[in-house]
Amino acid sequence: MSDKFYKYYLPDGRIFHVEVALKAINREGITSVALKGKTCAVVASQNIATNIANIDPETATSLFALNEIVGCVVTGRYSDCKYLVQEARREATDFHSYCRHQMAIDVLCHRMADILQLKTRCLEARALACSMMLISYDDDLGASVFKTDPSANYCGYFACASGAKQLQAEDFLRKNYKLNMSEKESVRLAVNCLENVLDFECQPQDIEVGIVTDCNRKFRKLNEKEIKEYNHYF
Repeated sequence: MSDKFYKYYLPDGRIFHVEVALKAINREGITSVALKGKTCAVVASQNIATNIANIDPETATSLFALNEIVGCVVTGRYSDCKYLVQEARREATDFHSYCRHQMAIDVLCHRMADILQLKTRCLEARALACSMMLISYDDDLGASVFKTDPSANYCGYFACASGAKQLQAEDFLRKNYKLNMSEKESVRLAVNCLENVLDFECQPQDIEVGIVTDCNRKFRKLNEKEIKEYNHYF
């Protein structure tokens, strides 16, 4: 086997540039969580605008709508995140043009995992330092949360996390998550999870929260007033 192969791969199957990409996500210092309740799905993340001096907060966000029914939170290197979001939107738009209905969340996440895998198979390309967690509510799957990352693995979750404090956040969710939570309980748990792992009381301007519900299936981002109404700790 060539030396070029060993430059990127280990005999046990590990891939160097995928491991580097996963570490790069954590080095950005941002943590995000996603979870689903009985009638809703929620994503929450630190506001990246608070970590960058003199930036206009209206131009920097980790929350994006990908089509009419699917939204996401991206964590990692911001340039890679924006690229992956544009690819997801292009895939969703092309699917809608051909099939005349919206691309389901599991199909879209599967396609994003395929795109990420192309970066791991090409030795000359750099794996994207970006993790994407998608949420949606539809007739077939109900409230749904899916996640994919540079390893190109994708799965559906009840609750998951990504970023610098991923392990701590997942441990908190494992202990506190309950099935069939209400909309308000779901938002509270997502915010409380971030507060717990970051070790400070988050203010509405410090976080971003996105939600889809059975009554309003279009992904939307909560404003500061709505976040206060959902969470009595503010």
